[in-house]
Amino acid sequence: MASQLKDVPDALVGGFPAFSETQDKFTSLMAQAVTSAIRALIGKANGKISFGNGIPGYRAGNVDAAYWDVLTPGVADTEFIVRHDLGRVPVGYQVVRADRSVNIYDSSYGSWTEQLMFLKASVANASVKLMIW
Repeated sequence: MASQLKDVPDALVGGFPAFSETQDKFTSLMAQAVTSAIRALIGKANGKISFGNGIPGYRAGNVDAAYWDVLTPGVADTEFIVRHDLGRVPVGYQVVRADRSVNIYDSSYGSWTEQLMFLKASVANASVKLMIW
């Protein structure tokens, strides 16, 4: 299943044009395209790595991560499901924001999938923004 995450256009480097053989010559148009692409990469890498806009369902800028808002269950330490849509099993997550002091921790790690992960929270009804990578 393809990821449902949305990209943050300002954080990404644009596409690269396809080249065709032109009598085995590297043309000035090709040189301009390569120069432009390299400048775009340098501009996005030198202090411009983006963590995106923080909107749930969007990729976290130009890092392989996504933001999701969750409300923890009404009973502390109860397992809950987070749909992440990364297209791979997550490596980890970070609490970016929370409306109260809460510890989020792994649950059923062996059952995590390319779309779903299982977590627990130390307090009930906490509103939390996670960055999942």
